[in-house]
Amino acid sequence: MNKNSKTSSKRLKATFDSDKDTEKIKILVKAKMILPGMVEISLWDQEFEIGMLICPVEFYGINDIFYSILDKMLMAYYRSPDFRKVQKRKETKK
Repeated sequence: MNKNSKTSSKRLKATFDSDKDTEKIKILVKAKMILPGMVEISLWDQEFEIGMLICPVEFYGINDIFYSILDKMLMAYYRSPDFRKVQKRKETKK
């Protein structure tokens, strides 16, 4: 996490296996220090917030459980109607 600002962000590529193709989308990960030692992590697909997680700074980004939780959030998003709405909007913008 960037120590010079209160908010930092990273991009990650999420891969979703559908029936025939593998779909890749870019997800923005925003991290913000909310209390000393606590960080708020939010996942974004363009302007849509997928989910948010609050955890200790030591837990952020270095723990297998942290990545497991992010994976569950992304899979729940992939199965949701919101995912299809956002993807449809992306296609119409092209």
